[in-house]
Amino acid sequence: METEIIEARTKNSRKILKSPHKYRLETSMGAIHYDPADWKPIENEIVNGVMDHADYQMNLLQANFDGGKIIRFSSAGESIDLQPMELDWINDILITFGLADNMKTNTSTSGNLPIVTWEEED
Repeated sequence: METEIIEARTKNSRKILKSPHKYRLETSMGAIHYDPADWKPIENEIVNGVMDHADYQMNLLQANFDGGKIIRFSSAGESIDLQPMELDWINDILITFGLADNMKTNTSTSGNLPIVTWEEED
């Protein structure tokens, strides 16, 4: 059974205990919680592919997660488009490391919110 670790909430993230020593971190570019005293969840409903009643706007660019740009976040005239892909890090001697090697990632929705998650181990 998965359990959210409430005291680990931040304005933009929440941490889920999946099993002993195994966690999932859910993050967002914009706020998903308000009130720093106890970080209550914000209900950001997507209507007709748009969510615009937060401190940012989010547009779904396509209806599925099968590739290409899937989401756009906008705020104060600036925007960023996101698409699923592997994350790499290149060190100072140009050796490439996969940041998500052997790490299970998932894209899903929670209600009407798109969520990208990965498992984290202690």
